[in-house]
Amino acid sequence: MVSDGDYLLNKAITYNLIGRSEQAEVILDDELEQAIPRHQTRQNVWMQIVRAQVAFKQRDFFTATSMATSAFLACRDIHSVENLAITNDLHTQLVTVKSSDVNEQGVYDLGAMLTTYYTTSARIS
Repeated sequence: MVSDGDYLLNKAITYNLIGRSEQAEVILDDELEQAIPRHQTRQNVWMQIVRAQVAFKQRDFFTATSMATSAFLACRDIHSVENLAITNDLHTQLVTVKSSDVNEQGVYDLGAMLTTYYTTSARIS
């Protein structure tokens, strides 16, 4: 059985993918916060990633960077390799943006954290 949180998260993802990021944001802001309890760490991380993706589509690069950084820190802590890769993709997208609206220091810091993580992980493996 699919929980309300899963359903709403998938709905927000779908809206974002089809270019309706405003509707995805409404779901994330108005409905999803109550549907996913705080103790469900992986679901909350996934919600942060989706928030970052939605913000990126809306050209809100500061929020995208902030959410991607929060997601990275949580993914690192719970060893969510798949979501770390998605966070890395978000970072790559942020690096390629040519806009004065980009939080350059935040993007740089996220990149440094990702580099440190992947460098350290490679040595441990």
